[in-house]
Amino acid sequence: MIAVSLLKKTLLVVISTVLVSTISLYLASRLTLLEGYEAIEQNDTRANVRRTVNGFYEQSKGLNLVGRGYAFWDDMYRFVVQPDQTFLDSLGLTPNLFATQKANLIALLDVNAQPLFLKMYDLQTQQPLTIPAALTAELQPGSPLLTHTITQPEISGVILLDGKPMYVASLGALHTDFSGEPRGAVILGRYLDDQVVSNLAETSRLGVAAYPLNDPQRPADVREAQAVLAAAADPATVHVTSLDGNTVAGYTYVRTIAGQPAFILKVFLPREIYAQGLTSFRYFAILAALAGLGFVVASVLLLRRFVLAPLTHLNRQISAIRASGDDAQRVTVRGRDELASLSLTINEMLEELEKQSEQRYRTVFNSVNDAIFVHDMAGKILDVNATTCGMFGYSREELLQLDVAALSAGIPPYTQDDAVNHLQRAKSAGPQ
Repeated sequence: MIAVSLLKKTLLVVISTVLVSTISLYLASRLTLLEGYEAIEQNDTRANVRRTVNGFYEQSKGLNLVGRGYAFWDDMYRFVVQPDQTFLDSLGLTPNLFATQKANLIALLDVNAQPLFLKMYDLQTQQPLTIPAALTAELQPGSPLLTHTITQPEISGVILLDGKPMYVASLGALHTDFSGEPRGAVILGRYLDDQVVSNLAETSRLGVAAYPLNDPQRPADVREAQAVLAAAADPATVHVTSLDGNTVAGYTYVRTIAGQPAFILKVFLPREIYAQGLTSFRYFAILAALAGLGFVVASVLLLRRFVLAPLTHLNRQISAIRASGDDAQRVTVRGRDELASLSLTINEMLEELEKQSEQRYRTVFNSVNDAIFVHDMAGKILDVNATTCGMFGYSREELLQLDVAALSAGIPPYTQDDAVNHLQRAKSAGPQ
């Protein structure tokens, strides 16, 4: 019973310790491990957003290549100084050309920034578009679009036309061999439309969406991101947030040539990194649980082997000594641990009890007024009390050399044989 009770208590202590340790390790690991994966996920998302922004500019630079074919040309270099309608007609700037070059805007400006040609078309319907007043302002002398230099004959970027973003490429005219002072301008532009966004998503292999700043249909997450970006000190800030357990999104401003926000670019992708972190964490949690279980099993086995089994053996020895009533018995001492020390202490206690019992026995044995002597089955005297010595006139040492026959009258029932018979009957049937 003692071993079972100790085993239960030991199991309770060990299991409680393992549970507390495992739960603490679980919570600490979840905070550190998953936060680490979230940080990696956020950095990866920011990198993908910046890559997508660069992809937008790379994709849009197709207009720059088209513009170079017109601007870096001796005939164009002369045309912006001496306009020639025949030359202009030869360029074939028809709606089909706009659709082929994927340009909503084509403008040719002379050296005084006056339009020699300025038209806009819808790429889907090929219908002419009204020239926005904002575009007229962008084509005035001193505009960022017209600050060409020898070292920078091309200027490109995003402008806003009545709130709608447009990528424009503005090139100063040069000789065919790229010599000369830039003069006039060849300008091509394309609105940010669904096709541009679709191409961007296809090339980046990511989910991509673009929202004008004043778009009333902006989702709630885009509005929240816009508020964060507007408050950020760094113009290149990328805001990252998890849309749900499976998708993470990054948001940033694409800015105009003047550095003002033009539109919000949203990039969303699966939370593969975070999912990998969750999987790794689950494996870690399972391994920790298995390790805890193994620790419990090993602890119980070791406790049973080195503590409970010796303690049970000691308990049985003590019970056997108590049942026998023999104070002369001793428990077995094994090893040099605390249980061995306990066994030594128990033996010392039994030795002390034996001495006290012997003293009490001698006190009672010698204080009786009747003659008492102890003999074995053969009649050999083993012990006598003081009254026996006085009654028979022998010393104790002398009596221990005699047998019962020497002290008996030799007349039944006071013979040695009668005494031996009484002992045998007492042995077999109990006290007589």
